[in-house]
Order: sequence, then C-alpha cells, then structure tokens
Amino acid sequence: MSEEITHQFPQNGFEAILVRLDSLDLRMTNLEEKVERKVMETRPIWEQVTQQLILLDKRFDTVDKRFDDIDLRFELIDQRFEGIDQCFEQIHHRFDAVDKRFDEVDKRFDKLELRLEKVEAGLVAVENRLGKVEREVYHLGKKFRIFEQEILDTQNACEDLDERITKIESPPA
Repeated sequence: MSEEITHQFPQNGFEAILVRLDSLDLRMTNLEEKVERKVMETRPIWEQVTQQLILLDKRFDTVDKRFDDIDLRFELIDQRFEGIDQCFEQIHHRFDAVDKRFDEVDKRFDKLELRLEKVEAGLVAVENRLGKVEREVYHLGKKFRIFEQEILDTQNACEDLDERITKIESPPA
C-alpha cells in the first residue's frame, strides 16, 4: 500500500517539499536568532529581578525572624499574664476567705450587740433599783437622824434623871 502512494506522487513534489522545508528551516533559524537576541536583551533584566528576589528573600527571612522574636515575646507575655491570672485567683480566694471571716465577725458582733442590749437592759433595771435604794437610804438617813436625835434626847433625859437620882440619893449636906 505504501508503494502505491509514492507512485502517485508527482516528480517535482519532493523538490517542492524540500524547498519548503528549507524555507521553514530558514524561518526557524531567524526565529531562534530573534529569541536569542530577546534573551540577551532581557537577561540583564532577569539578572536584576533575580538579585532583587534574592534581596527580597533575605528581607523576608529577616522579617520572619522578627516575627519569630515577636511571637516569642508574646509567648513570654502570655506566660506573665498566666502568672498574673494565678495571682489574681489566689487573691480572689484570699478575699473570699477574708469575706467569710468578716461574715463570722459580723455574726459575732451581732451576738455581742444582743448581749450588750441585754446587759444595758439589766443595767437600766439595776439603775432603777439603785434609785429606789438611794431613796430608801435617804429616807433611812432621815429616820436615823431623827432616831439619833431621839437617842440624844433620851441620853440627855437619862443624864438629867441620873443627876436628880444622885441628888435625891445623896445625903443632904
């Protein structure tokens, strides 16, 4: 089958194909030269871009390191805040304990106030009784003074009687 196709092919067809291939080869060579010129023209640009990319990469490394440092600082700050939180928790617990103690002290003060009110009521009763006793002592003092006066009068009367008895009993002189 392949022989038949080549037999039907015209005689000058191979030469036309070769001419065409030569023309394509020339065009490819021209294109390769153009591409090579363009590559030569853009090579300095690409070299600059590559250098800038290297610089950017270094700068990004520096920025990454700085971010790592910042992350480390934040971790340290977080640890400090955790310590502060623990301190606040301890303080909170201590305040709770102090609150409980104050509540107990308040209860004790309430009990003391009740006892003091009872003592004050007792004192009022004692003061009232003392007032009565003072009045009775005053009246007794008055009675004692009257009684004392009566005793003195009785003594005087007795002395008078004794003098009279002594005069009566003594021989007349």
